Amino acid sequence: FGEVHGVEPDPGAVAHCLARGLSTVVEGRAEELPFEDDSFDVVVALDVLEHLEDDRRAMLEMKRVLREGGTLVLTVPAFPFLWSAHDEALHHLRRYRKNEILALLEQSGFRTEKCSYYNAFLFPAVAAVRLAQRLRRSNAPVRSDVQMPNRTVNRLLQAVLSSERWVLRR
Repeated sequence: FGEVHGVEPDPGAVAHCLARGLSTVVEGRAEELPFEDDSFDVVVALDVLEHLEDDRRAMLEMKRVLREGGTLVLTVPAFPFLWSAHDEALHHLRRYRKNEILALLEQSGFRTEKCSYYNAFLFPAVAAVRLAQRLRRSNAPVRSDVQMPNRTVNRLLQAVLSSERWVLRR
């Protein structure tokens, strides 16, 4: 759909991208984007803000590099009560409530067209697992619980998530 640029704070990850032919990935931070004002029609930040100490500054930077009438596509982990070792392993600093992210968007000069939770169909199972983990209180090392399931389970989960698109449109 157009030219794509990426920003990555880790020099090793940038080198990896460049080695794979992704020549428009540059080293930088979301709080100080290395681009001119009004550079982009679309800014995409998928699961970025929760890693940043100054999420508001990053939002202001995204607004700065976005052209008038441009679009921000943003995802963040929701519900602080779901905080777990998984968040710690991924170096998250926070999870957001809907009203918190809406306030952050407004304070940063954005007009929100749509704000929604997703992964809703799997939410009861995820919440049950997270709460059960909290009750068990393990001394196990902190690690992410993300792993690739077998092909059948992966296809089933993909179908569940894809079916949400129909619901979210309405």
